Amino acid sequence: AQTYTIEVSENENFESLVFETKTEKNRVLLNQNLTPKNYFWRVRAEGKENRRSNWSGPYRLSISIGQQTEATNDD
Repeated sequence: AQTYTIEVSENENFESLVFETKTEKNRVLLNQNLTPKNYFWRVRAEGKENRRSNWSGPYRLSISIGQQTEATNDD
């Protein structure tokens, strides 16, 4: 594949996208704040002459708020 299209949505039908990008890499960094809840993501490959694969998934993506911790050494 030459590029990948990644979509993140609030529902499995991808009617309401919250993130979409194209990349030449096999990974992507979601660089935006999402409300803590469940989302869905999918990807498809695009090759030469605009040939596209079928969409993958959908796969579940869970965003939650973590607790901030501090590592200390009292020795």
